[in-house]
Amino acid sequence: MERYVKQSEHRMSLENKAIDSGIKNSARGQVFAFILALVTILIGAFLIYLDKDTLGITAILGALASLVGVFIYGNKSKKDERIKKARANPEP
Repeated sequence: MERYVKQSEHRMSLENKAIDSGIKNSARGQVFAFILALVTILIGAFLIYLDKDTLGITAILGALASLVGVFIYGNKSKKDERIKKARANPEP
């Protein structure tokens, strides 16, 4: 019986490590996305400053559009996953 308890504790430990790793990866991705968007917007602003209005505005709008697109896609994916789990595990 003790063997099963140890196995259960080991499994829970692995699950906790996987969850913590996912949280760290998500936070790191958000930081990198912010830096990339900020750099792209600054380059766009610099292009506008150099009288390259079309290129500058395109860079800024492209960066903002990609951030909005990723946000919408992420929210939709999470919602679909919650619905799928709810269907798989209906409450009594």
